Parts: sequence; C-alpha cells; structure tokens
Amino acid sequence: MDKVYGAMCSAYNYLPTELIIDFYSVFKQKIDYKLLSHAMKFELPLLKEAAKKRGILLKDF
Repeated sequence: MDKVYGAMCSAYNYLPTELIIDFYSVFKQKIDYKLLSHAMKFELPLLKEAAKKRGILLKDF
C-alpha cells in the first residue's frame, strides 16, 4: 500500500504531470495503430489513475 495515496502505487505517480499526459497520448495512439501490443492497454488505467490523483481527467479520443 502506498502511504501517500492509500492505494497500490505505480511508478507513474512519481512522474511529472506533463509526462503522464504525454505517455497516455502516445501509448493510446500506438496501441490503436497496433504499434504496441495489446498488453500495453493495462498501462492506460495506471496512467489515468495517476492523472486523476492530480485532478486531471484523461479522456479517450
């Protein structure tokens, strides 16, 4: 358990906000174009959760 957030913590929680947003955008686009494997889809919710903890809502586009 992460003492700061009270939930399981991913490494994304320690990245700068801009990098979280950029990672989400790039990962989503590359997954959609099948440049990254289907397994990378599991990273998207982790990025969304890290952004949510900072008050940022990431939407699928």
